[in-house]
Amino acid sequence: MMHLYPANAADGLEFGKIQQLLLNYCRTDAARERVQRLKPMTRFEAIDRALKQTEEYGSVFYNFV
Repeated sequence: MMHLYPANAADGLEFGKIQQLLLNYCRTDAARERVQRLKPMTRFEAIDRALKQTEEYGSVFYNFV
């Protein structure tokens, strides 16, 4: 499998720090477990889908505000 990112990209992006920040907002053990299992996405299709979902959520959210 070809990787287009450096092996230490998660460290460079401070992914662990982001996880710790998210953990501060978790209200349940299930949410904390889910955040702890998060890993950076590496497949273009998955990243593209997640970005489109985020865009859709944002457009719905801002239409109600």
